[in-house]
Amino acid sequence: MKIFNKFFVLPLLLLGFSCTTDSIDEVPSEENLSIEEQQVTTLEVILARGYEKSEIEDFGDYYLVQGDILFSKEKSYALNSNRQRHTPYITDRTFISVYLHPSMSSTWRNASRQAITRWNNLETNFHFVEITNSSADIQIMYDSSAGQTLNANEFGAALPPTSNLMPGNLILINPDFNACSGGITETLRIANVQHELGHTIGLAHTNDSSESYIPNTPYSDSNSIMQGGYACSLSDFSTGDIDAIQILFPPIFWATVNGPSHGYPDQNYTWTGLAYGDLGEPPYTYHWYRSIDEGETYTMTWGSTQSVYSYIPEGMEVLRLYLVVTDSEGNIAKKRFQTINMDFGGGGPKPGM
Repeated sequence: MKIFNKFFVLPLLLLGFSCTTDSIDEVPSEENLSIEEQQVTTLEVILARGYEKSEIEDFGDYYLVQGDILFSKEKSYALNSNRQRHTPYITDRTFISVYLHPSMSSTWRNASRQAITRWNNLETNFHFVEITNSSADIQIMYDSSAGQTLNANEFGAALPPTSNLMPGNLILINPDFNACSGGITETLRIANVQHELGHTIGLAHTNDSSESYIPNTPYSDSNSIMQGGYACSLSDFSTGDIDAIQILFPPIFWATVNGPSHGYPDQNYTWTGLAYGDLGEPPYTYHWYRSIDEGETYTMTWGSTQSVYSYIPEGMEVLRLYLVVTDSEGNIAKKRFQTINMDFGGGGPKPGM
């Protein structure tokens, strides 16, 4: 995202951005044509959404709008949509796989995992899951790994969902971003990946009046994670963000966890998941995850049965669990739970879930 008005919404495979040199007898390539002469249909769509010509740049196989929104010259886009703001297409996937490119530093991979966890902590009908296969629904990588170069004041870029409602499958990160006066903190890394993930599922910039307004959400939200142009001040979801996300991706059933709120490391315990609600379609499948570091990054798959039986690992003050329940039609419900050592008291469901 550009410090002043930019985040990037790309449509995928940014592998062909290089320009070619034309010989004198060849038809001129799009790189050598003016905006007015190129892909009029796509330009009409961009202009119809309220963008100014001065905000549109030629970017190889794409148009770059407001410095961080990409439109493919080879794709078609809806002029209008009847649905905080969203793009014309909103993903309908419930399990969305994410691949973290190994060329990224551990700092950026960990920030990406924290961003994924923040999304998964919301009560929605979808779940991001990290996999180690590059065929994932979404790849997160440095711009250079995709053969691209973002400007120094552009934090990242992301593709929006396509017309088949698949999530945008690419997020580019600029490790050389240097526009924040206080430097790049872990909070900013997490929040900016969080922002770009929002673009991949269909969220637009909240301060972009050209996109479709989500009913019953704030018209203006200065604390939104989806604000465009605020890469150096993003922090986390606002109340308006959460309302908007739950309006677009509402759970149709719910889950709960029954288990000990506290216990001892030398004893075994049982945790049982339960799905409830009239709209869920049995049979249900249970997916258990647990944190390996007492934090809120659930990277360890723990089991796939309704009940799991285990102990609190030695030396772990808090055992944090994350349950994802899938019904027969692919809808999901989520619940977090924690069990802590007797000496620390408390435990039980996480607040707000």
